[in-house]
Amino acid sequence: DRSAILGLIFAEKRRLGQGVERNTEEVLNALAGRVASLAAVHTILSAGGWQPLNFGELAGEVVRTTAASAQELDALSLEISPTPVRVTAAQAHHLSLVLCELVTNTAKHGRAAEGVRVHLHAEAGDKHIRVVYRDRGPGYPPAVLDGGGRSVGLWLIDSIVRANLRGEWTMAVSYTHLTLP
Repeated sequence: DRSAILGLIFAEKRRLGQGVERNTEEVLNALAGRVASLAAVHTILSAGGWQPLNFGELAGEVVRTTAASAQELDALSLEISPTPVRVTAAQAHHLSLVLCELVTNTAKHGRAAEGVRVHLHAEAGDKHIRVVYRDRGPGYPPAVLDGGGRSVGLWLIDSIVRANLRGEWTMAVSYTHLTLP
């Protein structure tokens, strides 16, 4: 989706305009990972006639695509709890970017002595979808949990979840929790 790609480029441009120091390679690698994630979702949705798709299928493809482009994730262990949760095409595009950012964050900061392991769980409530993302890294530092020192990726997650998905999200030391209508 061209508008999503343009939105990503303008978001990066805005962040750089705010004085965020990042090198060109880092910015381009992040954009390439996000576009690859969107392309993977587009392929799945196209093949399925743009019908709602299973969250587990979406998450698996996005995590594997993002991990393949992240040099730090040479040996990723992925566990997705089986779920009947289905997401619309619009939700899938937005969720793919959120998952891409979470996996990218895991690649940078989530390595434990035992390697990189990601666990995803989704369940449907009465009027919402709840998603929990965990890795076994050291967790978010207190400054990030308090809202300071957030990266472009966490800023993007916040923007997508609140504005595009009209949901809420929280971070704890060991997991990220999303609630979507």
